[in-house]
Amino acid sequence: MRVLANVIYLDLRFIVLLCFLIDRSNLFVQVEVPSHFVGLILENCNLPHANHGHVILGDPSPILFYPISSTEIRCLVDVPTGQKLPSLGNGEMANYLKTVVAPQVPK
Repeated sequence: MRVLANVIYLDLRFIVLLCFLIDRSNLFVQVEVPSHFVGLILENCNLPHANHGHVILGDPSPILFYPISSTEIRCLVDVPTGQKLPSLGNGEMANYLKTVVAPQVPK
């Protein structure tokens, strides 16, 4: 160890113990993904109870609303994996949100 003008220099050493190396191929397992969350930001909307999150028990899955600023609300929609995740590019997601999700949200 050397000290020079309020700077400390230390030697760095790596020690590898081969007896502790493991077969990492067993660490990666297939995981079933039961659903996907789709998020959108709503601007200049009101929630029934300000500064509180809201859960809508929709069909087929829950819908979450919570404020992220004084003028914005985040909406998270759970889309089950059993159905194909709607595409953003061709307008399927917008159609899904308008026809499946929006009718379940209380006014």
